[in-house]
Amino acid sequence: MLTSCGLLAQVPPDIAVLHAITQQQIDMQAAVAKGVNISTETMGIPDFKVGKVSVESREKLSDPEIRRQAASHGAYIKDLYKVTGTYNATLTKGDQTIEQNSPFEVYLGNRPKSMRSTVSAAEAAELWYLLSPDSAKAL
Repeated sequence: MLTSCGLLAQVPPDIAVLHAITQQQIDMQAAVAKGVNISTETMGIPDFKVGKVSVESREKLSDPEIRRQAASHGAYIKDLYKVTGTYNATLTKGDQTIEQNSPFEVYLGNRPKSMRSTVSAAEAAELWYLLSPDSAKAL
């Protein structure tokens, strides 16, 4: 897909989706541990590895409320996407290993680090954020 400038339109890349799913899992495990008043350091949270990610859709959204929430957390995003699909995860705790296939839904926003032509390509790369009602985390 081309934009009016002739550049390829940017959608959340697979690596950003993988990082977002992993971050969601970390956040969920921490929330569960906190909810039952257990320290994540002593609980021995299962080790998990996110494997194959299958993206079903990358839907571009225009939701001013999500943009406002992101800005309140320091993420001034340009584009907003809802990404859905499934992923495989391997959970390990002690000797026990469980493999599972799970659905996911993540909200990702992007912001170019710099639009100036005098910066290197690495400095101008897009920065992706995992968005939720109470946070915006850079990936």
